[in-house]
Order: sequence, then C-alpha cells, then structure tokens
Amino acid sequence: METNADNKHKPGEQKLMEELNSLRSLIDTLPDYIYAKDTHGRFTLSNTTHTMHMGLASPEEIIGKTDFDFFPNDIAASFFADEQEIIRTGKPLIQKDEINTTLRGDTVRVLTSKIPIRDSRGNIIGIAGVGHDITSVSKMERNLVEVNAKLSATLNELKQSQEQIIRSERLRALGQMASGITHDFNNALTPILGYSDLLLNGPDILNDKNTAINMLTDIRTAATDAAQTVRRLSEFYAPARKAERKAVEINKLINSAVDLTRPLWKEEMAAKGANISIVTKLEEVGNVFGNESQLREALTNLIFNSVEAMPKGGTLTIRSYRKAPFTAIEVSDTGTGMTEDVRNRCFEPFFTTKQKRGGGLGLAMVHGIIRQHAGEIEIQSVDGRGTNVIVRIPETAVPV
Repeated sequence: METNADNKHKPGEQKLMEELNSLRSLIDTLPDYIYAKDTHGRFTLSNTTHTMHMGLASPEEIIGKTDFDFFPNDIAASFFADEQEIIRTGKPLIQKDEINTTLRGDTVRVLTSKIPIRDSRGNIIGIAGVGHDITSVSKMERNLVEVNAKLSATLNELKQSQEQIIRSERLRALGQMASGITHDFNNALTPILGYSDLLLNGPDILNDKNTAINMLTDIRTAATDAAQTVRRLSEFYAPARKAERKAVEINKLINSAVDLTRPLWKEEMAAKGANISIVTKLEEVGNVFGNESQLREALTNLIFNSVEAMPKGGTLTIRSYRKAPFTAIEVSDTGTGMTEDVRNRCFEPFFTTKQKRGGGLGLAMVHGIIRQHAGEIEIQSVDGRGTNVIVRIPETAVPV
C-alpha cells in the first residue's frame, strides 16, 4: 500500500528521471567521446559515440570494464596514470593530444579532457572525460605538409624556369638594343659619310671655303652627337650623369638638323629616284632650356622617320611657333601614315614596323628626350595620308 510520503516524493523523482533522460539523450547525440569512471578506472557511463569507438553495441556492455579491456597495456596504463593523478591532486587534464590504438587495431588521434567528479561532501569519487576525434584533422595536416612540399618543389622549378626566361629575355633585349644602337649610329653616320663623300668625290668644293667649312662643321656636329649617344647608352648600366643644359635657339636647332640630314633626304633619296623637299616655316619663338645635342638627335630622328615614310618622295614641312608657355615644333610629312594601333604603340621601346631596318628605339628615344625636358609630344596620323608630330617644350628666359 502506498503511503502519503511515497505520493509526496513521486513528482520529484519523476522530474529527476526526466532530467536524467534528457541529459542522457543530449550526451548520446554529441559526436565526442563522453564517459565517466570511478576511482579504480572502471567505466560508470559511456555515450553512444564512445561505446561505438570501443567496438561495443550498447553502453551497458562497457559498464564495469576498464581501459585494459580495450587498449594495449602501455596505452591503458598511460590513461590510468593520468586519471590517478587527477584523483590525487584534483587538477583537471585539458586537451591532451593522444594517439589511441585499440586491441582491434583501430588508431585515432584524440584531444582528451578529464575532470574530477565530486560527491556532495566534495570528495573525489571518479573522473569524467571528453574526447574529441581529430584524426581527420591530422590527416589534413599530413596532406597539407605533402602539398606544401610539392608546392615548394614546384616553386623551385618555376624559379629556375623564370631565371631561364629572364636570361633569354635579356639576350633578346640586348639583340634588340644592338639593333636600335645600329639605327641611331646610322643616323649619326649619315651626314658624316654623306659630306665626306661629297668632299672626296668633288674636290672642287674645297675651293669654296665657306661651303667646305659648313660641311666640316656638320660632320663635326654629327660626330659630337654620336658621342653623346654613347654617353646616354652608358646610362643603361652606369649611374646617370646630369646632362649639360643651356638656352637653345629652336630655329637654329631646326636649321642644323635639316643640314645634318641633307645627305639622306636629298642625295641618297634622289639616287633612289625619290625626290623629297623640306619646307621650313619658322616663326619668331622663344628659347628653350635643355641639352642641345639631345634635342638635335630627337629632331633628326623625326626627320629620318618622315623620310623613311616617303619612299616614293614627298614633302617634309617643319614649323616652329609659340604656344605659351611652350615653344612648339611640328614635323609633317606626306608619307604612308600610321594605323591607329601603330600610332598608339609607336613610343614603346623596341616596337617597330620596319622589320629588319629598325630597332624600335627611335621614337622611344625621342619621347624620352622630350619628357626629360619637361615637354610634350603628340602624334597625329592617318593611314595613307601622312603624319604630323608636334613637340612642345617650355620656354625659358635664359639668354643664349
């Protein structure tokens, strides 16, 4: 017969059972290994994940057993020693990295945490443990190490390939630069050879002292400009030296460039059956501050380019005018012109449409010289209808 006291305690016991069942359901759904042991290392609780890890079908099968029933002696002894230390000192064990190999041969890597279990009086009556399986993480770490090793080997191969490519590109660049140097020196040698041939083949010219002196002056100027080219080329591999600058008369510079290039655009082109005339329209303009040799080289390069663009002859017009705060020079020809793509790329170093006849440094050098003089350069061109190059350089009040 049930007493009043029994009826009084039943609701409390039922609530406790419900909480225990809820707690049990919770730990059974967790993916970690959860278990409890008494002070002798005997299992008193095991969740579903831990039970399966031990190779058993139900948690009841593990109750009362120890790690020595599931693991080799050395591993089980290590677990037991850790737990006895916790029971002795009351200090928990937090996330110890363990390699567990069961008697069935299953090996896993587990991060284990263990804490003491105390009764109502504070006495330690066992331990509770949680194990987090990191076997997959360990495999990922090993795979990552292997991948890193392969990536390192691949990177070394890429570095070696890159070094080979760089060496090849350097050799190619040197070849292109040599071609460009040849082009620039041919420009400088043209007036030297042209006027020398005229003096040698026409000795009567020597009787005209003024004409002979003018030719010799142009030869000397061309040689001086060639020497300046060598100095600038040395700046590719030696520290740059500040170029000598002074006030330069633009109209005088234009006339000098026309005289220097005369052997090409007049005598040489006439010998090929192409008649080229140069027209100068020089207004009164201000001086510019710069290196005369560099500016003359830029102008002669523009003249040579225009002459080469008129293989069947034509007219080359050079203008000077003032457009404050610049002094402007225009070099216009009636030659073959440029396509839009060529016009957009013509200032790129080593870009050329002349096949074997050019190194692609002419306009790039012109562009560099004008920019060094704080100037601007613009190209207007229509394919088949000629080209107009406009150079603008800041004026200076410094007298010549």
